[in-house]
Amino acid sequence: MIRRLPWYLAALMLAGFQVYALYLARNPAVDIDYRNYFMTRSSDCWPRAVQDVAVIGQPVRVSASGAFLACGFARPLGWGRWTQGNEARLRLRFTPTTEPMVFRFAAIARAAVAVEVLVNGMVAQHVALQPQGGVFDVALPASTVLSGQAVIAFRFAEEAPPMGLQWFALERAP
Repeated sequence: MIRRLPWYLAALMLAGFQVYALYLARNPAVDIDYRNYFMTRSSDCWPRAVQDVAVIGQPVRVSASGAFLACGFARPLGWGRWTQGNEARLRLRFTPTTEPMVFRFAAIARAAVAVEVLVNGMVAQHVALQPQGGVFDVALPASTVLSGQAVIAFRFAEEAPPMGLQWFALERAP
C-alpha cells in the first residue's frame, strides 16, 4: 500500500488538474471582446488593445491615425475612413475626470442613413446622417468619464450604406 501511495497522489493531482481545467474552460476570465470574437463568434471585431491616450479637446483625424479604431473601418483616405459592415467601433482611453464630457464627431454618408451610437454597449443617441455630413455630439455617461475608458460603437441596419468618419474628439460639455 505504501509503495502505491505516490501513484495514488499523482493520479489524484492529475484528476484535480483536469477538474480545474474544465472549470476554467467553462468559466473563462477573459475580456468581453475576446469572448465575443474567439469563443461565441458573435462579433467580427478583432479584440485589439489601445495603447494611446486621447487628449481632451484635441481632435483625432482618422485618415492620419488608426490608433483608436477597434474594428469596422476601411483603409484610410485623404478625408477620413468609410465603415465596413453593420458596426464600427472606437476604443478610447483618456484621463478620468469628474466634469461632464461629450464625444464629438464629424461624419458623412453616401446616402441618408440612420446610425445608432452606443457608449460602452448602451445606446446613447440616434443620428440621422446625410450625404452633406455634419458634426454630432454624444453625451458620455458619468461612469464612463470617471473610468477614463469608452467603447464608442456606430451601428447600422444591414442594408445601410457606409458612414464616413472624418474626425472625432472628446470635449468638455458646454
